[in-house]
Amino acid sequence: MAVLRATQREDASLEALIHCLESDPASVLRVLKAANARCATHGLSATSVFGAAVVLGPRELRATALRFTLLSSNRASLCEHFDYEAFWSWSLASAYAARRLAELSGDCDPGEAYVCGLLAHCGELALACAHPKEVDRLRALHAHESLEVLLEAERETFEIHRWEVSAALMGECGLPARFAAAALALDRTKSPDPEEDELTRRLGLLVDAGTLAADWITGSRLRSASRDELWEGLVALGASLSIDEGELRSALEGAQKSWESGRQQARIHAQEVPIQPAVMPVVEAEPELAAAVKAIKVLVVDDDTKLRRLLTHLLLSAGYQVVEAADGEAGLSLALQESPQIVVTDWSMPGMSGLELCRTLRRMESGRRTFVLMLTAREEEERVLDAFNSGADDYVTKPFNPRILLARVQAGRRLIELQQQVESDKVERLKQVADMGLLTRRLRTAASTDFLTELPNRRYAMSRLELEWQAAERLGRPLSVVQVDIDHFKRINDEYGHDVGDLVLKAVSDTLRARTRRGDVVCRMGGEEFLVININSDLAGAWQCAERLRAAVEQSLVHAGEFHGRMTVSLGVAQRHAGMKGPQALLKVGDAAVYEAKAAGRNTIRGERPPGAPVREAG
Repeated sequence: MAVLRATQREDASLEALIHCLESDPASVLRVLKAANARCATHGLSATSVFGAAVVLGPRELRATALRFTLLSSNRASLCEHFDYEAFWSWSLASAYAARRLAELSGDCDPGEAYVCGLLAHCGELALACAHPKEVDRLRALHAHESLEVLLEAERETFEIHRWEVSAALMGECGLPARFAAAALALDRTKSPDPEEDELTRRLGLLVDAGTLAADWITGSRLRSASRDELWEGLVALGASLSIDEGELRSALEGAQKSWESGRQQARIHAQEVPIQPAVMPVVEAEPELAAAVKAIKVLVVDDDTKLRRLLTHLLLSAGYQVVEAADGEAGLSLALQESPQIVVTDWSMPGMSGLELCRTLRRMESGRRTFVLMLTAREEEERVLDAFNSGADDYVTKPFNPRILLARVQAGRRLIELQQQVESDKVERLKQVADMGLLTRRLRTAASTDFLTELPNRRYAMSRLELEWQAAERLGRPLSVVQVDIDHFKRINDEYGHDVGDLVLKAVSDTLRARTRRGDVVCRMGGEEFLVININSDLAGAWQCAERLRAAVEQSLVHAGEFHGRMTVSLGVAQRHAGMKGPQALLKVGDAAVYEAKAAGRNTIRGERPPGAPVREAG
């Protein structure tokens, strides 16, 4: 209703429309995608709804805002265990909190923080819409378990988790990479990226704080934490953003007020449906007809109470579901809330007339599919033309013959049933597309994943390294690799057997995966050899990564069958240089460095050394 009111007139306040759109994650994604598709050729991007409005202009922004399909029209395919309204409300709280904190910290654009806070969790909604049955099953199965368990279940089921979906959606909308990085930072299984620029790091902190704040404001959705525990986490994040406890509390109180206001504006209020009159035997419907129209819902809009009740009785007797409204404004609200397939409306009513109601419905995607029957006391040619030009499908003059009116409604029913079949086919096709997408991800993952360690395999490593090499050349950014070889691994196989050797490989690979930063890619190249691709990382960063991995493996106690002990690794570091001809040259330098580390006594790092890097002897 708020969007419709803000688009009624060409001279309506653009600020009001922006405020409406900002309350809905799906609308924000839609307008950002439209705006960034237009300005992509200029190397720019809109990162807020206001920026998108500037790019699109008032007319196109209004048109984009009205292209939506109401969830209520497709309730059958929704997740039983996913509370859509709670998710929407919670996302709003996250966005308002992120914006308030950005205003306080002064390091990030508050508009960007709002958008990122609103969209960071949209992957959860996307999975629920694309795979409702699977998400239902997972949520029911893991209802009382931690978020980390649910995320792992999502990875296993979909080959992707909610925050990776959020990052992909934001990328598709043309948002800068820092938005995707902020969403991915919510994945606690990955270490922070020490090479992140300060703006990206601060945006990630704001989104993280907004997430905790949303739990604090609305009640925890994703974790079983008390309000005191949430506050402790918020205070810690506030300190990282240079916000003291008093400022933090004030910011959250302000965010809560904004959230309450925004939630009330975005919420569709339920209308009281009048008590249905007792059924009187005026018109008896054929049994076949009553069965056929059982699922058809009709909205009756008329300011004449007696006539409205007569229409309601006729339609109920014919087997239709009926909801009533006493004027056009109430009828529009009920149309949004109930999604009727047929609307029977009087022409002349106080406030919003039947013509205005019809025109407004036709501006919405869902309203275009509604069959509208207009009631009028006059049958002049111009008046009839006005009705059809406003979008009415048919009309009946008053006083009307009940059988004629039901025949006109039945004609509308036939069109509705055809539309329902088309919609059913469309939903089935979309489900097939979603299933094919899931199958494609699984096949791609199977082809590029090492079966034992579940790390990307050599094929993926070479393909990814080639892509990152090209990106480094094009963007002029650094690229390094760390090659890892497990020390004395042959002895494990010889003394304990290959089954124990496999367990040792798995344990070491788990350590390597856990200790790599978010931006790095760790792969198994074969045997006991691994490769870490350090994206956008210079030699100093690669050495830090190598030492972190070496120390982590050395300190980890491995329990594998009869073997209980510690393993070590030898590592070689290499950085891309302008004179190198390709990725193979980079790997060759890394290989040579690994051999040098083994020759030096193992459990050490070798390769081109950055200035000031400490020399660690093997042992």
